[in-house]
Amino acid sequence: MTVRAVHWYEGMFLRPHHFQAAQRFDTHAVQRGAKWDLHYNWGLRSIELDLDALANSRLVIRSLQARLRDGTLVAIPEDGDLDALDLKEAFARERQLTVSLGVPVLHLGKANVADHSGDGARYRLDAQDLEDENTGVNPQSIQVRMLNLRLLLSNQDQAGYELLPIARIEKSARAEATPQLDETYIPPLLACDAWKPLYAGILQQIYDRIGKKSKLLADQVVSRAISFDSLAQGDPQIFAQLRELNEAYAVLGTLVFAQGIHPFPAYLELSRIVGQLAIFGATRRPPELPRYDHDDLGGCFYRAKQYIDDLLNIVREPEYTQRPFIGAGLRMEVAMESKWLEPNWQMYVGVQSPLNSEECIRLLTKPGQLDMKIGSSDRVDKIFQLGQAGLRVVYQPLPPRALPSMPGLIFFQVSRES
Repeated sequence: MTVRAVHWYEGMFLRPHHFQAAQRFDTHAVQRGAKWDLHYNWGLRSIELDLDALANSRLVIRSLQARLRDGTLVAIPEDGDLDALDLKEAFARERQLTVSLGVPVLHLGKANVADHSGDGARYRLDAQDLEDENTGVNPQSIQVRMLNLRLLLSNQDQAGYELLPIARIEKSARAEATPQLDETYIPPLLACDAWKPLYAGILQQIYDRIGKKSKLLADQVVSRAISFDSLAQGDPQIFAQLRELNEAYAVLGTLVFAQGIHPFPAYLELSRIVGQLAIFGATRRPPELPRYDHDDLGGCFYRAKQYIDDLLNIVREPEYTQRPFIGAGLRMEVAMESKWLEPNWQMYVGVQSPLNSEECIRLLTKPGQLDMKIGSSDRVDKIFQLGQAGLRVVYQPLPPRALPSMPGLIFFQVSRES
């Protein structure tokens, strides 16, 4: 259908056709401009789906805001209600169905307005009592058009409808096989925050995991006094990883929590993170990421998240586990983990003190001073009272590189032989 501007050359013989043609042209111009500004400009802006009704095999949409591919704007309940769908019959034959919002296509030369919503007309008639907005009085009954909205399943005839997929429903794995939302599917969106599995299940999870990794690496850099000039084994890699994670974390901190962010820049940022971290992978090159597909956002975002998770697994975490001693009467206690007793683990006691190392060692180990004793909680009191040796501890002037390093911190190795 070609849309042209009305040639306004007379005003005495106006017909509905003039106004309809003018309205079509204005609508078409706005939609074309919006498409030129942002190509991927169709999808959901918000949706509230009743999950309790879904578990009862009924599809109920409480509210929805969307733009269809042809530019039609839809707001529920402002523009009308969507009749609930009974899913029992559909799922008697299917295990998975895609649900679409449907609006009949406008057909010139055919009736496009109906008194009810049962046929394929694009609009249905309604009446509203409207006052003169200048005076606030003189109400008149005005006929208005409302979009003839429907929910359509992928196994139904969809010919003649402008469609927007809004969800994918599947049978659950439970014995009763009730319908549930397929969270691996992400419909076309106008904003990431329109779909919780995307903004919470993917974007926020990536942000939180990168933040945790960044903090662990930063703690290592600070505790080991790693600098730009450090050349010890592993230090340059830790520094490089921290630099990339800090940059990604700062950008995601703005992108993930801002409202109305379109999926494309979000996917672009995840792709950039994959490229940044790929140098630490086995091939040193980025994997083949899916091309951005606005109609298959799940295929894009879940693959990017998988790659980021795999690359984050490579990021080195501290090679030690730390537990603080807690005061208990006249002694200090720490709860041990069973894995610490395995042969491949070494145990150290770290002591932070303002004293120099010689004074601290003498204070802790010499008889007549604190005379530190280490043993199990049920024996340590007896060990101290009888002057027994307990577990042997040896001062380590050069502790393993993995342990933190800072002024006033010294380490004693707990011998397994004692």
